[in-house]
Amino acid sequence: ENYEEVPNDLVKLSFVPADKLKELRESGLTVAITSVLKLAGAGGGPKGAMKRMVAQNKAKYADALSEFDDLDSPEATKMRQRLFKEDWQKQIADDAMTRGGGAASSTTGDLTAKIEQMQQENGDVFAIPDYFVYMSRAFSTLEGIGLSSDANYS
Repeated sequence: ENYEEVPNDLVKLSFVPADKLKELRESGLTVAITSVLKLAGAGGGPKGAMKRMVAQNKAKYADALSEFDDLDSPEATKMRQRLFKEDWQKQIADDAMTRGGGAASSTTGDLTAKIEQMQQENGDVFAIPDYFVYMSRAFSTLEGIGLSSDANYS
């Protein structure tokens, strides 16, 4: 779990050109990629990842949510999501600053979609190599088989 090496790995795997490594580190994408990989690596598919994230956020924001009797109420959920979004944006900004910058499908499928979204939003820094499409399809298939027999498959 050496997530600090994720940017270097993305260069080695041809997702990011070597001359864009500094831009990648400054962009805040490292925080997003690391968070997605941690959630995906814990197993259980997207449902398991979502349950873990919601439980973590309920604990993290317990003080702010103490006014609610039901932590799953629409109001509590809205506040929890707002706090999470604010923290996420702050974490990305902090990560960029410390690096010298300025600013029900399978988990594999979700990860692929997030990577595609990152490419669309950051096309000048991030590219999806051709082989990735084939690998993600293979992993999605394998993950689907694993999840069908064990809901906590990782």
